[in-house]
Amino acid sequence: MRNILVLLITAIVFTACTSSNTEKNEKVITVSILPQKYFVDRITGYTFEVNVMVPPGASPATYEPTAKQMMLLGGSLIYLKVGYIEFEKIWLSKIVSTNKNIKIIDTSKGIGLIENSSTHNHEGHTHAGIDPHIWVSPKMAKIMLRNIYNALSQLYPDETVYFKENYNKLMEEINDLDIKTAESLSNLQKKEFLIFHPALSYFARDYGLKQIPIQLEGKDPSPAYFRKIISYANENDIRTIFIQEEFDIENAKVIAGEISGNIIQINPLDYNWPKQIEQITQSLVDFDKNQ
Repeated sequence: MRNILVLLITAIVFTACTSSNTEKNEKVITVSILPQKYFVDRITGYTFEVNVMVPPGASPATYEPTAKQMMLLGGSLIYLKVGYIEFEKIWLSKIVSTNKNIKIIDTSKGIGLIENSSTHNHEGHTHAGIDPHIWVSPKMAKIMLRNIYNALSQLYPDETVYFKENYNKLMEEINDLDIKTAESLSNLQKKEFLIFHPALSYFARDYGLKQIPIQLEGKDPSPAYFRKIISYANENDIRTIFIQEEFDIENAKVIAGEISGNIIQINPLDYNWPKQIEQITQSLVDFDKNQ
């Protein structure tokens, strides 16, 4: 009953904030997550207000937007969506239905998407759907960046030259990060790692690694799957365990104790996107050397 009431109130607020009477602000750009804000800020030179729908510490799977966010969204000309995160699946249809003039741009266009529809030999479990974590790989981030630049240049043609300069500079930085990441990970002895929530699928694919998720379909592991993970990790000498900062670390601690593993906390939703990529890469290199 409470959830129904929350949805009704949110719908009323949403409609009011995104009505046709809302004055559009050409300097407001809306995105789903903080890494996108980092890309937009760099391209626009921090001269635009970037409305982030999923704030720090919130989960894209469960977050419900506030009235203030909806008000900013109602005044935005463009929404840059990631592509397949749960927040967008739930809320984008509402956004479009009540804000028909907003331009929706899919920043995953041109990316070779990963479908979560495979059965892993060590777990015997099948799960389906598109993996949404495209931004966590520098190689995929370059495609996202190009899509963002193209969309903003078309919407704000008078700013194209300025955007182009900023875009080129950031693209050069990401190219360097891509090369450095590939070189750092190319000589790893251990190519597999455990991760609580499978957020590094594209990172693993693009740099020749393999992630083994502890959590499946957003749910904690069953006792049987728990035992299989521990057995598989011990048999294959896997000692690295990633876990996102917003998740409970207790299950990871249990597994770490059983496999003599190292827990690494990461934040793929951090605004400081380059720092996160560098930390993930360096953690894998450091623990590989110590094994």
